[in-house]
Amino acid sequence: MANIQPERVFRFGPFEADLHNRQLLKNGLPVNLRGQPFDILALLLEHSGKLVTREQLRALLWPSGTIVEFEHSIHTAITKLREVLGEDADHPRFIATVPRHGYRFIGSCSTPAPTASEPAASSVSPPLSTSRIAAAPRRLRFRALMPGVLAVAAVGLAGFLSWPYLLHPRSIVPYSPEDRRMTFAILPFQAPRGDALGQEMARSAFEVMETSFEHNALWGHVAPRRTVEGAVAQLPSLKDIARTLDVHFLIRGRIENTPPDYTVNVLLVDGASERVLGTRSFLLPAKLAARPRHVDGFDAFFGMVELAVEAEVKRALDKSVDALDVRDLSFRAFSEWRNHRDAQAKQGYASATELLKRAVALAPDDLYATYLTVKINLCDCAQDWSSNVEEQRAIGAAALEKLLGADPSNLVALKFKVLLLQLRGRFEESLVIADTILQREPDEVHVLDWKALALLRLGRPREAQPITDALAGEVPDKWPWLEVHAADIHFALADYVAAAQFARGAVARMSEVGLHNSVDGTIRLTLAASEARLGHPNRAAAALADFQRSVPEARTLTAIRKWMNPLADLYGFEPLFDGLRLAGVPD
Repeated sequence: MANIQPERVFRFGPFEADLHNRQLLKNGLPVNLRGQPFDILALLLEHSGKLVTREQLRALLWPSGTIVEFEHSIHTAITKLREVLGEDADHPRFIATVPRHGYRFIGSCSTPAPTASEPAASSVSPPLSTSRIAAAPRRLRFRALMPGVLAVAAVGLAGFLSWPYLLHPRSIVPYSPEDRRMTFAILPFQAPRGDALGQEMARSAFEVMETSFEHNALWGHVAPRRTVEGAVAQLPSLKDIARTLDVHFLIRGRIENTPPDYTVNVLLVDGASERVLGTRSFLLPAKLAARPRHVDGFDAFFGMVELAVEAEVKRALDKSVDALDVRDLSFRAFSEWRNHRDAQAKQGYASATELLKRAVALAPDDLYATYLTVKINLCDCAQDWSSNVEEQRAIGAAALEKLLGADPSNLVALKFKVLLLQLRGRFEESLVIADTILQREPDEVHVLDWKALALLRLGRPREAQPITDALAGEVPDKWPWLEVHAADIHFALADYVAAAQFARGAVARMSEVGLHNSVDGTIRLTLAASEARLGHPNRAAAALADFQRSVPEARTLTAIRKWMNPLADLYGFEPLFDGLRLAGVPD
């Protein structure tokens, strides 16, 4: 396997690739590229103009003994790389396919000459030691622009994750990036000995967790996989691994065979003390062993993030608010918002908003604080408690424009744009952007769901139905709002049997607060109208009685129309009100 020279910087077209810091810039701005696609780019640049064979790529990315679907995996990585570089495989500017052999970098690239203070890097990787692992230095250079986030934050997280690329460097307020806040190493997941499928599931679960961080790099810097594997192989304790990799947190995974599937238990460990901070679990279907889905482990991933944020908040508890830097203000704001829900949601929003105002005052260009401003103001949960939803949306919309101004193609910003357009009832526009996102992330559950809702509201439920049915089937019992939307779409198609079935499932899993909500809480009206259409008056009456206990002011069709939020799936849909009349609701 060819060695990648750790200090090399390659410039080609509008791009600059820093192999040492594993960052890619386009026109001076960070680009979301990491993991195997970045490794491939590095190898191709090191051999510019020369053939890099598929065997070289296999040796680089999957060491001997690693079992993967090689053809699928290499195709996925190359596709991601080409997507980031903005090129077509049929008309390449940078990466040409050599059929049946491999790939060649064909673009013109240059490398700056080393200065007297920066001697040319050796082509031989340094030996593993407790102070240096492979090509990764103990102190990463924090001018590095690491890829990622729910894609939007990929341009602005700066101090938040101690990644200055998420903030314009000139605007960073003083703080110590070397303190390594929100830094992680994902250790190889373990499975029972002798369980071959379990071992495969362990690799798949690891991929799920790694992919989750790649898709949401906003939440933390993750040490490179090969660097972690080297540390695990040679260092005796978790403390030594964390100290050498220079990370705060270690993520461990254990696989249990719980037929017919496997249970993945994910633990967050404090690297300095080796104390387990918390555990999250998820099921991984055995049929998906070779091709895990990001959605399967997202809750566990986000559980790790929340636990880590809380740990970082505790580290700064002895500081007054006036002494917090932009990162700790952001951490504390996120914690306040997440930990105050339902009856306390308004208080949590107020506290988070005040902290974010301080953060933005310290660093006006800090895009992580901007991202959080978008998140807390465009959350549809605001409809349950906000005294001025439109004002909040205006605040969120202004912050979103700032994010899009930094990177118009950023996926997280575009996802928020879809949400904002739907909140404003602009479903045609939201559908166009949703389709754009799905070209890049075809399995993104939320965007698929938003697309189905746009189709429903545009009078195209027949196109929406297979989308929601597939989502509800793939992640059963996971998110009740998927069943809400599936029920409403089937009702719009006059498929009252399926509508009632989905509605019953949603009602059983929703909280009382959710059932009182004037958007998704309309599901009991869908259930009542479906049962009435099916000739089940007793079931319809029971559904209505439950609804009226939660919303006592809505006992007539006029009152129900007034109560329903314009964002409700079946808002203004007359067949719903005809069904409610059948159920006995007076005009």
